[in-house]
Amino acid sequence: MGRMILFLTLFSAMAAASGGDLVLFEKGRLHGALKSAAAVRDGKLVFRTSDATKLILAPPAPDLSRYDRLDMTFTASRGGDSYRFTMTSNPPGSTVWNYYFAPVNTIGAQGKQTVSVDLAGMHASRKPVGRDRIQTLEFNFVGWNMPYKKGLVLEIEKIVLSEAVRPETAAKTPAAPAASAKELVLFENGKLNGVLKCAAKIKDGRLVFRNSDAVKLKIAPPSPDLARFDRFEMVFSANRGGDGYRFTMTSNPEGSASWNYYAAPQGVIPSAGKQTLIIELDRVSVSRKPAGRDKIDTLEFNFTGWDMPYKKGLVLEIEKMRLFSTGRPDAAAADRAAMEKALAGAGKQALLLPSAPWIPVPDVSDRKFWNAKSKTVFFRNLEKHARRALEAQAAPPPVDHYLDFLRNGNRSRYEKAYRPLIRHYENLTMALCVTADRDKYLGKWREFNKVLCGMATWVLPAHDSKLDNLLMRRPHIELVGSQVGAVMSTAAVLLKPYLSKAELDMMDKAVKRQIVTPLVETALGKRSKDWFLVSTNNWNAVCTANVMQILLAVELPENTRRNAFAFLLAHAGNYLKGFNSDGYCSEGISYWSYGFGHYLRLASVVRSASAGRIDLMRFPMARLAADFPEKFMLSRKDFFPAFADCGFTAGLGDAVLFMRDRLLGRCPGSDERIATGMLPQLAVWCLPPDGKEGTGPDGLERISAFRETGVFVFRHPDEDGFVFACKGGSNHELHNHNDVGSYSLAFPRSRTVLGDLGGSVYTRDSFNANRYRNPLLNSFGHPVPVVGGALQDAGPGTDSRILSFYSRKDSARVVFDIRPAYRGTPGIRKLERSFQFDFSGRGKVTIADAAELAEPRTFETALTTFGKIVREGDHLQAEYEGRRIAIAVETFGVPWNLSFQVINAETRWKDTPRRYAVVLNGMHKNPRITMTFEPSENQKGTGI
Repeated sequence: MGRMILFLTLFSAMAAASGGDLVLFEKGRLHGALKSAAAVRDGKLVFRTSDATKLILAPPAPDLSRYDRLDMTFTASRGGDSYRFTMTSNPPGSTVWNYYFAPVNTIGAQGKQTVSVDLAGMHASRKPVGRDRIQTLEFNFVGWNMPYKKGLVLEIEKIVLSEAVRPETAAKTPAAPAASAKELVLFENGKLNGVLKCAAKIKDGRLVFRNSDAVKLKIAPPSPDLARFDRFEMVFSANRGGDGYRFTMTSNPEGSASWNYYAAPQGVIPSAGKQTLIIELDRVSVSRKPAGRDKIDTLEFNFTGWDMPYKKGLVLEIEKMRLFSTGRPDAAAADRAAMEKALAGAGKQALLLPSAPWIPVPDVSDRKFWNAKSKTVFFRNLEKHARRALEAQAAPPPVDHYLDFLRNGNRSRYEKAYRPLIRHYENLTMALCVTADRDKYLGKWREFNKVLCGMATWVLPAHDSKLDNLLMRRPHIELVGSQVGAVMSTAAVLLKPYLSKAELDMMDKAVKRQIVTPLVETALGKRSKDWFLVSTNNWNAVCTANVMQILLAVELPENTRRNAFAFLLAHAGNYLKGFNSDGYCSEGISYWSYGFGHYLRLASVVRSASAGRIDLMRFPMARLAADFPEKFMLSRKDFFPAFADCGFTAGLGDAVLFMRDRLLGRCPGSDERIATGMLPQLAVWCLPPDGKEGTGPDGLERISAFRETGVFVFRHPDEDGFVFACKGGSNHELHNHNDVGSYSLAFPRSRTVLGDLGGSVYTRDSFNANRYRNPLLNSFGHPVPVVGGALQDAGPGTDSRILSFYSRKDSARVVFDIRPAYRGTPGIRKLERSFQFDFSGRGKVTIADAAELAEPRTFETALTTFGKIVREGDHLQAEYEGRRIAIAVETFGVPWNLSFQVINAETRWKDTPRRYAVVLNGMHKNPRITMTFEPSENQKGTGI
């Protein structure tokens, strides 16, 4: 027996040292040790999930660093079960589970199959000691939010580890980067792998870059094919924080005269000191016409341009730069590919659009159409607005007000004069159409028309920081300017029977100078793309809808018209790429209404103009995004969580929902009660009923889950019970706030009592490196923990993780790992936040924070509200607008105080934003705070 053990030990050592494949199991023979309930029978390793939830093997030797793949051939009793493969690598004496993990996978079908695991692409969790010290290989069938049920049987025939390059072929293979490599190190330990293309130098093992020597950090990779990588990582120390940067990858076709590139969203160096920056390469935008991510010329960090404030003196000391593949599945990739393939046929689609000027409704001479509109709710509302327009002065906003933004960042003074000018122009246009009363309205309309035609630019000063538009050097297309162009070009066709040739020529000249000519030149490659074309946020939808309406309405040569249509349609789907694959809109409900509302208007107008042959709602992501409000709303269409740059009381307009439901065949009924602005109103009127039965969401779900994003909404069935939304998310979202772990707690038909307070009034600093100095946008103004006085970090790498989620008849609970949001704060070993919603009574919410710190620190959990909170012993009472909530605080024997501060930021709501916090006395290594919220009618208590 002793000799047999010695033989097996020698065999294991030889198998580990000899190179090539390492067979762990084959033909009934196990090489290594079985660590879970399974048995060898008839030459197969039989594993049942009713006996164990993990199949665990210990390899014959711990050094698995040279193997890049595991293959397991087996017969499954059924398909559909989820599993995650892990490799444990624990430091001696470790009390936690340190491991490498692959993405969650699924057994494809019943019967015989082989699954493969990419070992080289696995992630590290906690602090594994290395792939040369592996204790166990594990197939886990439970945990990580995977649905688990007993009864799965695997009959395993073979488990084998294999190397990337076999010893017998290595000598014949030229020395070159392997196409299947999962990592490319560009700089580490003082060695540069590639070519430096800027003023920087290697000193003391670090790559030192100073923006006083160069405004771009540029490196040419050793090989241009970077298509297999989805993440860039840079470890560096900065001498200061607050500098904005933009990461780009240039990819220029041969002979190109312009800069063709991929661009990541603008980022900000958060603070001085050592940090890690992460760029998600699969979320970069395309600018102009890059040749592809397999033909990358340079990787660049730009510290100037894109309206970023620039100042000299930044020094980066870079320790490591690498590209790698995370191996994660891209849930939205198939939808994006289908959408891009469909839009690649934009040239054919352009042939389906009218060759002559077209608008969504008949012009003013069709009195049958317009007289019918005098009986609608729209006209009843329009009459009072038109009266105000008749009384208003038609004057351009002062140029001095335009310069406010450049001088001091103020946006409001110019916009307060400019936006009413646009509204009056729209209302007078529609009043002329409905009433045909030229004596009453036409004279005043001409005053406003002349003012708008004579303005140097229609662009907002906040979008013209270099004054290229005001000085007419290089007009570019943006939100409000494109809206004015769409209104004016549509008005020219609507009112043509009333207007002189000189007036029509003046309008045509203004629209073409500010909108049409820049777009046509861009389509011909004579001009770089405006940002809206490549943007994945509301800019893309808003500007595309407006510009499409302009192109449809103006006179253009036929070839120019077709090319412009095709160019615009080819970029029309970029907006949908900004949604997560679960349909979540990280911009918040205000921007869903604005951005997706314009996408719906675009879809309505294009469908009508093409006689139903172009359907921009056919994409799965468009349909998923369309149902975002019903999944996100707390109750009805007027009550939503105020996450991101959202108004505290943001709701939905009837026109947006009407267009959505009619485009999706839900037949929402008559349009006579819809009343909105000029452009969406015309889009509503151009959609004929389709006669189908309603197929929209039937009531609100008890629980709505956006699992990819980590947002959950809970709704008590009682009409006076709690409604509650919580979010994990990340601090790298569109219109981002640093709000990982935030929530909103309210009652149906009532405003939020506790939780997220919504967006701040926009200033110059709202979208530059100073954004998170605003306490309403950083985590200070959100109901989240503060650890050792440190707030949350912004940018990539701050993604929370869902550790667990369950839903039962009487309760539901979700647990988030929110530690990544504090990645810049060293010594946080664990930071978890759980939310539990109990459906008993009128509802109860429990929020628990638990941390493990390397050394004792202060710890607090904030409560944010527009109301007031008072303390009664170990309880709190919160009240806002007559609605009261009792809060039981549990700190597990640690004394605590209730702090109070007014949040010093200008909100979009009338009341004062307040921040209260449960602050633990002293410093702690394992702080815990649990708060339980229940409806209350108690009005007692003393304020602070």
